[in-house]
Amino acid sequence: MANRRVSLMIRIIDGGKRPFVKPVYATNGRIRPLYALVDGVPQRRPEGTYYPRWSDGERRVWEPAGVDPYAALDRKRSTGFSNAVRPTTSPRRGLQAGRGGLR
Repeated sequence: MANRRVSLMIRIIDGGKRPFVKPVYATNGRIRPLYALVDGVPQRRPEGTYYPRWSDGERRVWEPAGVDPYAALDRKRSTGFSNAVRPTTSPRRGLQAGRGGLR
């Protein structure tokens, strides 16, 4: 069975090598553009390129998504896997009677 998880990685240049590392997330849950977690320390890496990663059977798939982190997240969500879109807010309950606003 294929791995149903999609993760987002950033590829950087580090000492002549091009490793894939995890992106850095801000405290509000959004990606910090072009920041990578290198040896446990967040570093700005303007040369970085984002890649969504998932498994297709035995094969690991790395798909380049460019330097824009939000376009990379859209590409991650468009893979079709069920957990690729993680809800960031609770669902709305609808309109509340008498106030006219969202609850």
